[in-house]
Amino acid sequence: MDLYRAAVATGRAKDNEPVFPYRRQYLFEAFWDLHQVRGSNGFGPSPISYHDIDTYCRVLDVKLTPWDVRMIRQMDSVMMKANRVSDARTAAAAANKGKR
Repeated sequence: MDLYRAAVATGRAKDNEPVFPYRRQYLFEAFWDLHQVRGSNGFGPSPISYHDIDTYCRVLDVKLTPWDVRMIRQMDSVMMKANRVSDARTAAAAANKGKR
């Protein structure tokens, strides 16, 4: 928390901007790499699967612990939920605009 306050005080982070812990930066990088190549199922983005993570690790020679894999899947779950909320808000706004 002190690092976060220091980043805000120096202007390196905005007060509402999340700061990813440096020691876990590799998780964010792995998640972002996997997010960039995620598939789609015709209704939107597909969740990152264990198969996707396994392939990523084998191709790039990345070593992840079971905890790391669970964390990446949890991060993806949050991302997928945020996308659903955003899509619902966009659809609602478009529907309301059409009623005017």
